[in-house]
Order: sequence, then C-alpha cells, then structure tokens
Amino acid sequence: MKLLDTPKFDPFLGAIRQAACDYELDFRLENYSCKMISTDKRQFKKFTAERQSASPGGRLPQLQLLSPPQSEQGGSYFQQQTSWHSSQSEEDGETSGCGGPAAGISHKTLFYLISTLNSSFFDYDFTCCDSEEFSRESLLERVQADVDDRLGRCVPSYAGFRAAFWHTLDDEISLSDCDIYSYNPDNVSDPYCSGGVLWSFNYMFFNKKLKRIVFLSCCARAIMNGGGGGRPGAFDEAYFDYDDDGDFSGLPAAVCVPPRDDLQDFGGDFVSTAAAAAAFRG
Repeated sequence: MKLLDTPKFDPFLGAIRQAACDYELDFRLENYSCKMISTDKRQFKKFTAERQSASPGGRLPQLQLLSPPQSEQGGSYFQQQTSWHSSQSEEDGETSGCGGPAAGISHKTLFYLISTLNSSFFDYDFTCCDSEEFSRESLLERVQADVDDRLGRCVPSYAGFRAAFWHTLDDEISLSDCDIYSYNPDNVSDPYCSGGVLWSFNYMFFNKKLKRIVFLSCCARAIMNGGGGGRPGAFDEAYFDYDDDGDFSGLPAAVCVPPRDDLQDFGGDFVSTAAAAAAFRG
C-alpha cells in the first residue's frame, strides 16, 4: 500500500488535533493506493498461502464473514468505553456502493483493509486479523453522524468546518462510490488497548474504480492532569484564521470549498465541551 501525498487533508489534521479540548486525539486522515507493486504482490501471495493452510481442506471460502455494521449498534457512542465487536454474522454476498449491507468480503479486499492498518500503524502487525474484526457500513449518513457526534463533542470548532471536511473527502474519494468498512478493535493487541482510551472509530472508504482507500481514524484518550489539547474553540494560526461568525476568508484554499447541500444537515446538535465532559463524568 502506498501512502499518497494529499495536501488538502493537512488543514483538517492540524485543526482537529490542536483544537481538541479535554481530550488527546490521535486523528488520522490518510489516502492509500491499492495498486499492487512487486512487494505487495509477494505479501498478498504469502497472506493467501497462510490463510489457505489454516482453512479446512486448505481451501479459502469465496467470502470472508464480517461483523454487523458498527454505526448501527445504537447507544451513545461518546459514552461507550467497550468494544463494538459482535460475533453474530451470516453469509451473504459482497456488494458495491453504500446501498446495502454485506456480511461477506472477498479475500483480496480483506488483504487491502489489513494492509491499510499495517501501513498506518507500522508498529503493529494486523496480518492475523480475522475478517470478523471488520464490518461493512451500509449507510454513509450513519458513518457521518457517528464521526460528527464524536468530533463535535471534543473539538468545539468542528461544526464550523464540518461541511468543508466532508466535501473534501467526497472530492478526493467520491464517497457515494465507496464501500465503507470499519475496524473493530479487540482492545487487547491493537493500538487502542492502552490505558485511558475512551473511544475510537476506524473507517475505510474503499473506491474500487479508483483503487484507493481513504482511512479515517480517531482515538480519544483522557488527559489525566488537566489542561486541554488546545485553546478552547480556536484553531492553530498556522492552519486557520477563523472566527465564531463563520468567516472563512483566512482559510487555506483546500478548506474554502462550497458545502454540498446533501451533506450539510447530518450529525445533530453540538454541545459545549464543558457540557459533554459533565455528561461523561455523569
């Protein structure tokens, strides 16, 4: 997997990481090419051989089973501190686009998803991940609502650039043409098992036509000794010149894009960081 240089993602990375309050956010927005080079082909051959040897009769099933969609599990994502993984699944065909769920995934697509995780978290090895550690998300709107809810509660200014954020992703990967997958951490051997982790999301937008995956991931950890990750409600001046009146005149060109009408109204209301923190402490 080759990580592609995508400058239009940089302003959002800086804004979300540095404007977070009360939480430490490990936010990732990465663009990968799925076009296999010689190294990838060797890795895929080894991956296939290992899976075949572990399969009954030495034959891989046509489809690998997935877990139910993470974004449809219900409940308050902000307050969940447990794994969203569920072992219930039923065999079905892999379909394209966001129109319907799929409980099955091809062997090659599974390889792409695992390779994406290995490329992003190079200190970890996801090669032995089971297919049921992934889910297929059926609706883009539910994924957007999940991301908006979590980031909106931790980054007070997120509501101001949310539309530009999703428009930029759509412009880069064509969201409506993507199959969306999520990774369900096992809370034991992955990057999200360390102490202080409150929640995480890990979405992969896979455009088969473009042969690319955009990896959108965020892990929130509690800040133990007070202090926020940035100035409440403010962006870092190196990335943004933004005020509460919604003036985007100082934003970089990558962010100054008109919002799409069909992507403006998802995500619900955003509450203040103080209110969210109080609700979390209960």
